[in-house]
Amino acid sequence: GTAALVVGIFLLVFLITMSFVSSAVLHIFAKIFRGAGGYTATYKAFAYSQGPILLTSVFLFLPFFAGIALVAVAAIMQLYIFVTGMSHLHDISRKRALVAVLTPGIISLVIL
Repeated sequence: GTAALVVGIFLLVFLITMSFVSSAVLHIFAKIFRGAGGYTATYKAFAYSQGPILLTSVFLFLPFFAGIALVAVAAIMQLYIFVTGMSHLHDISRKRALVAVLTPGIISLVIL
């Protein structure tokens, strides 16, 4: 009842906040790789790239391996949309955009 509503609201606020924080980190890397766009451009690319993941959440009822395959395809689509958006909105090559997008994750993996 009430506890589920409070948790749901907390999660929503947390996810929205993290989208801004993640975009800020990614924007720093876009700038490092000579991106010309502003923070809003980075946030747009990030937000648009979330579409495939949001769509797959509707199909999580599928059997395990079908669900895993669907999430894998969605992750590839998400990366493609994000890199393409960063490339266009920051006026950088796709190669630079790909490196800018992947570098924060690689650094996180190395630290952990």
